[in-house]
Amino acid sequence: MNTEDNEKLRRYVEAVIIPRMNTDNIKYPIRDSRINHLFLAEYTKEFTEDLDELKNKGYSHKDIGLLFRNPTRLMRMAHLLLKGAKLAGYSTDEQKNLILEILKIIESIKHGNIFNEDKRNIILSPIELDKKMKEKDFTKTNKEKSTLVQRLCGMLWAYSEAPYFVAHDIGMEQHGLYKLKSKKVMFRDYFNLKPVELWGECNSFPHNEIQIICIYNKNLQIDFDVFYNTYPNHGNTVDDLEEYHMQADGRTLRLEEAKDIIETAGRVIQSISAKIENWGEKETAKKYADIYWYRKKPLRDALNKNWKPPKKVYENIENGEIKSERTKNPTPEDIRKEMGLT
Repeated sequence: MNTEDNEKLRRYVEAVIIPRMNTDNIKYPIRDSRINHLFLAEYTKEFTEDLDELKNKGYSHKDIGLLFRNPTRLMRMAHLLLKGAKLAGYSTDEQKNLILEILKIIESIKHGNIFNEDKRNIILSPIELDKKMKEKDFTKTNKEKSTLVQRLCGMLWAYSEAPYFVAHDIGMEQHGLYKLKSKKVMFRDYFNLKPVELWGECNSFPHNEIQIICIYNKNLQIDFDVFYNTYPNHGNTVDDLEEYHMQADGRTLRLEEAKDIIETAGRVIQSISAKIENWGEKETAKKYADIYWYRKKPLRDALNKNWKPPKKVYENIENGEIKSERTKNPTPEDIRKEMGLT
């Protein structure tokens, strides 16, 4: 392992520490770390085998990255794949090489700093940004419109969590703040909004994809961590919003339609939540396994393979022990030791 690779691994670990320290102790509907030890070994082995098969078929890092669409999806998967590699008995060098391979894939589809060390999540190049901004018609806003745009953004985040739990990166990406003369731009992309293979309830949602682009004044400052979580630093997304563009499935979305989307999303969330409330922890854990496998479904689709978890995964859950809730967040040193990359 050369010096450059070791430094990249160190930066990766330090970047991941921030969101992992700031996470809530209680997660909806169950913290995945309480149950993922029951299936992560199989998950990582299948992921690495599929990755190798695609590379042998001539897929480049960028080809593989584009299968996943959004770079943060891979970034948020990486530490889980690392945990699975440890459970599967991979050597230290194999663990490091797996993370370095994932980081190369992310680099191939992300223009900016892959660790968001500049507190921005910059996916688009300046040329790509300029093209996208010129393609859109933007609407000037006021307090009432700004409030409704923000309500829609909040509801779509909640909607992304309802079917995907903590793996909401399957259904969304938010990136920025891009600099546009004296303004700042943030993209909120929502996709895979009808995962009927996981939840039939999602079939009633009217759109597969929604994009919201917001142009803010220079007063707004939002920091991004490496998992695209945002931390308001100055200003706010309602008062500082000047213009916006919304589209759904490729057509411009009128603001009046936002209310219907908010109401429909709310109903779907309630339907999914009501179902989960009647489940025990084992059944919830099995659904979590389905979501994990769905998260890496792009690899299986490219290989024309069944994406669903093998029978052994459900057996492991049925026969395994679910961990108790943790009482405090890990310290930076806890995380460095657990990851074992530096």
